[in-house]
Amino acid sequence: MAISEYPAYLPKPVRDNYNIEHVSPFARTPMVTGRARQRRTFESTPSIITVNWYMNDTLAQLFEAWFKYGITDGADRFYIDLKTPAGNFAPYDCIFTEMYTGPTIDDARNWKFGARLEIRERPVLSKEYWLYGQEFILRSSIIDVALNSLWPKK
Repeated sequence: MAISEYPAYLPKPVRDNYNIEHVSPFARTPMVTGRARQRRTFESTPSIITVNWYMNDTLAQLFEAWFKYGITDGADRFYIDLKTPAGNFAPYDCIFTEMYTGPTIDDARNWKFGARLEIRERPVLSKEYWLYGQEFILRSSIIDVALNSLWPKK
């Protein structure tokens, strides 16, 4: 079954309580001496992201209908654009970890929805960037300015 997309007409999550929690990829065993031994147990672990949306009446109705029919009451995975330290908004493979909270009326016009989403893969740079591209990441703002100011205009 194909993974659906979060509808483009619905708003992106807001910064209010936006939080990413990583699932630990290692196990820690305390020793009798007081020290501990650690080892990696998994190479691929998910992350949990806490998000909130503010919507008017129309968008709130569409959000609840999408949740029920579009992703089978939250049981199906979907792609949604999320902000992570890996860069600007990018699509991530997600699933609701539990029923969303809300709708809670925020003011006279908006409804607030909250949810915890599981990102299938922890958002982190690729191993190649870690090994060979650290300077590009550190200097990315300079490269961006140089390219945008020197790029030929049509």
